[in-house]
Amino acid sequence: MPKYVYHYTSLDALAGILKREEKRDSKGNRKCCSSLVFWGSRYDCMNAPQDYLFASQVVLPKIMKSIEKREDISEDIKENNEAFPYIVSFSENEDDESMWTHYKADVCLKIDTSYLSPWIEENGIIKGFWGKCIYAKERDIDDKFFESWRKSLQYIENIPSMARHACVYVKREAFKIEKEWRLYLSDETLPHVRSNGDSYCTEMPQDVKVKFVRDKDIVFYKEFRIESKALKGIIINDTEFDHFHKVKKHIEVLLMSRGFYPEDISVEQTRRYPL
Repeated sequence: MPKYVYHYTSLDALAGILKREEKRDSKGNRKCCSSLVFWGSRYDCMNAPQDYLFASQVVLPKIMKSIEKREDISEDIKENNEAFPYIVSFSENEDDESMWTHYKADVCLKIDTSYLSPWIEENGIIKGFWGKCIYAKERDIDDKFFESWRKSLQYIENIPSMARHACVYVKREAFKIEKEWRLYLSDETLPHVRSNGDSYCTEMPQDVKVKFVRDKDIVFYKEFRIESKALKGIIINDTEFDHFHKVKKHIEVLLMSRGFYPEDISVEQTRRYPL
């Protein structure tokens, strides 16, 4: 990963990301600790439905079709089971005009990746994976898949699960300017067998929460926790000097109230326009 990744979001979401929580140590004593809690929306509940449609209708079918043609992959693992991962988006782009516009963001969080590992683990359980998005033209999707996962294909028995994993990261080439990294987790699947012998899988939802209802539908999400020390800066998308300083002061108060140390976190104004 690069030295820093950036998360564009609203002020309302920022208040939810900065968490001060009470936990118990090994002796049962209560203690307060701060952490960053990001909400990862289920793939078919995201604000950008084209991502889900591209993955489910283009990426997965194309990869599965290529898998079916390969003689080195046994027939018993050539199964196509749809999956719905939960995703949080980050970018390598700092204070970027297109990112501000795309996410309609009020703030941009600067995350130091030296505090991250390839996955998030809580009490020995994997709670999320990091990965860099791969950008491809539609005709090159299967080639990108086999190229990116060539070292793993010989070790992973369930290659279709890797195809679903790839759906999280493979995006249209037109979006490569975003330089996106994703934090994600998919629920486990439960295999079933019909009376005629056909097999299929269903989701086993775990730690799923309901955020709000949008467009007469339910929106699901998972919480992804990151160490509080990873937050190194907050950029405010406000070009009006006096108002920026007011918001900056309030963000610093919010940081202190959630157990963060403002002196360790820079709060700056966007450089989008000359000041």
